[in-house]
Amino acid sequence: MSSRQLRRLQYTLSAAGLLWWHSARAHAAPLVYVANFTSGTVSVIDAATNTLIGAPITVGVGPFTMALTPDGRHAYVTNLASTFLSIIDTTTNALTSLTVGLYAYGIAINPNGAHAYVTNNRTARLSTIDLATNSVEPQTVDLGGDRPVELAIMPDGQTAYVSNYASASVSVVDLTSSMVVVTTIDVGSSPRGIVITPDGTRAYVANNIAHGKVAVIDTSANKVVTSVAVESFPAGVAIVPDGTRVYVANYRSRSVSVIDTATNAVAGKPIIVGAGPSGLAATSDGALVYVTNRDAGTVSVIDTATEQVMGHPITVGTQPHGIAIEPGAVVARPTPTPGGTACVGDCDGSGSVEVEEIVTMVNIALGSEPLSSCVAGDDDGDGMISVNEIIAAVNNALNGCPQG
Repeated sequence: MSSRQLRRLQYTLSAAGLLWWHSARAHAAPLVYVANFTSGTVSVIDAATNTLIGAPITVGVGPFTMALTPDGRHAYVTNLASTFLSIIDTTTNALTSLTVGLYAYGIAINPNGAHAYVTNNRTARLSTIDLATNSVEPQTVDLGGDRPVELAIMPDGQTAYVSNYASASVSVVDLTSSMVVVTTIDVGSSPRGIVITPDGTRAYVANNIAHGKVAVIDTSANKVVTSVAVESFPAGVAIVPDGTRVYVANYRSRSVSVIDTATNAVAGKPIIVGAGPSGLAATSDGALVYVTNRDAGTVSVIDTATEQVMGHPITVGTQPHGIAIEPGAVVARPTPTPGGTACVGDCDGSGSVEVEEIVTMVNIALGSEPLSSCVAGDDDGDGMISVNEIIAAVNNALNGCPQG
């Protein structure tokens, strides 16, 4: 390999971010971010293997809820007992902060990725963050309720629905230039988690009470049209991307209820998870729902095809609550068959490895090319290209393919 080719290889690997990928992103499926309230950390789970990646990321005091930008590049974490939000660069896990005041509770990001909205639990106001500059806009909204907690944004990004825990209501906020509360909806005691259907026609609000229920709001009329009985003290809610099912975490019952949105009735039996289920999030392909078990310090994973818990709970930090998942489908990996490639990186079967073939492997690893572009790069047969396989290909390029 000539010096010019070596320089090109070095440049390509650097430009592709291989070192970052090796340290933080060697996965073929979305990452799951979990806010651990008492630990003051965020744990990261690989959805392909349901195992933890790296050490927990230390954030502020009392991290509670979180949201990812639509491109998955940044995670915003509210810290109940700090004056700032923690912002995680998911490319590097580097951390920055943004002052928003004490008792920032809920956070949601506009679908267009331009703004984030944060509820302040004590002042009952809604703050707006300009995500292009990571700055808090001076105008806040008086929500007109008591102890606002969580919020959801309509698919068109023009309206937010905010649950007011201590006033049994949901505030409807116009997020356009007027930034005002247009109406308040009585929804029943202690509303917490809230989600909106993908078509924007309904909102589902968990009433965190002993005889738990979920209020269903018709967003065209802004009124409750029905309530669905679930189990004890429902807290978090999540909806699958096709809008057919809402998953409800029943804190005291150690279970998750599934609501069929076509009938607004509970479908099947409750799914038993860990102690104190609190937060939920669905993968963007709807294949899995992740549940934080606050009292157990674990995360349970529900297979939505069978409505059963997969494997064992994943141990995270103490009192996990908020959870957010990167965009992307969960990739099923085939059973590895180590040592299955005669010459790692010899994509075209020529008997040697060229710079272009290593570039192809890097692109596969970063998700910009399919594995079929270089099956010979996948030495262990796990359906992905790893750093070690790229290193093996580089060695083969420098020293020649193994003989015999």
